Amino acid sequence: MTSWTPAYSSWTDPSMRGLLFPTVVREAILERMRGSGADIELVDDPVPPPAALEDAAMLILPAHAYSAALADGIRTHGRALRLIQLVSAGYEELSQWGVPPGVAVANVGASWAPNVAEHALAMMLALARSIPALVASRAERQHDLRIVRAMRSVEGATLLVLGYGHIGKEVAKRALSFGMHVRAVTRTAPRHVEGPVRIEPASMLTELAGDADFVVVCVPSSPSTVGLLDQRFFSACKPGCVIVNVARGNVVDTDALEQALASGHLGGAALDVIDPDPLPASHPLWGMENLILSPHAAIAGGQAAMARVAEIAHENLHRLLRGEAPQHLVKP
Repeated sequence: MTSWTPAYSSWTDPSMRGLLFPTVVREAILERMRGSGADIELVDDPVPPPAALEDAAMLILPAHAYSAALADGIRTHGRALRLIQLVSAGYEELSQWGVPPGVAVANVGASWAPNVAEHALAMMLALARSIPALVASRAERQHDLRIVRAMRSVEGATLLVLGYGHIGKEVAKRALSFGMHVRAVTRTAPRHVEGPVRIEPASMLTELAGDADFVVVCVPSSPSTVGLLDQRFFSACKPGCVIVNVARGNVVDTDALEQALASGHLGGAALDVIDPDPLPASHPLWGMENLILSPHAAIAGGQAAMARVAEIAHENLHRLLRGEAPQHLVKP
C-alpha cells in the first residue's frame, strides 16, 4: 500500500476547497458532495486560474486531464494541494508529468471494472456472432447465409485474459458464465489456480497465445507492456483468434495488428483504445470488416459505477478533513 503522510494532523477548516474538472461523473459527485462542508468549485479550463489552484486542497479529475501545463500550474500555485482524486483507475499521465512532493494521488479502485468487462464481452460476442456483418447486410435487404456460417459459439472456447487485476477478474467472471475456459496471465503471481481460472506467469504469454480462441487485454500501460502484443505475439496466436483491447492503446502494436488482420490469421479484433488516438481517417483499419472500434467508451453508462466513484470522492474528502489516509492511494 502507498504510504500516507498528512501535512496536518487534522483538517479543521470546514470550508476546504476542491476543484472538480469536467468528467462524466461530475453531476454524481456534486450530488454526493452536497452538505459535505467543502466548497466544490467547477472548473472547465484545462489549467485553472492561479487563485483557484492556490486555495484548492483537492483536485477531482480524469487522468487524461492531467497535462504538463496543469502539473506546472500545481507546482507553481498549488501550495494547499494535498490530494489528486482521479475518477479513473489508470494514472499514466500523472506518471508522465510528475506529481509534486506532498501531494497524494488516489484512483477509484474497481469502480469501473464491471462496465469495462461488459464492454469487452459485448465486443467479443459481437465478433463471434458476426453482428457487425449482420448489421451491414441490412443495406442489401436480404439475408446472407455466409454470415451465418461464419458465426462461432464461445461455449467451450478458451479465453486468455492478459492482466488479472480488477478488470481482468470481472472479464473472467462473465466469460465463465458463458461456459468458456479461462486462463489469465499476470506478472505478479506464480502459476496457480483460482477456482476455475488458471493463472499463468507472463513468461508463458507466447505459448498460451497458441491455445486461445479469444484474448482480452486488461494490462496497464508501462515500459514493460508497451508493444506487448506485437508481430511475434500475433504470429503465435491460434488461427482465427479474436483480440479485444480495453486496456491502453500502446499495449498493442497497431501496424502488426493490421497485418495480422489483413492476412486473415486473426479472426477479428475489437479495440476500445488504440495507438495513435485518434486514429487518422485514412488509416486502413477503418476499412476492415473484422474490426470493431469504440472511442475509449468502455466505462460509459451505469448509475451504479458512477455512484461508486462519487462515494470514493466523498469518502476521501472526509478523510482529508479528518487527517486520515485516503482510500485507493496509488504511486505514479
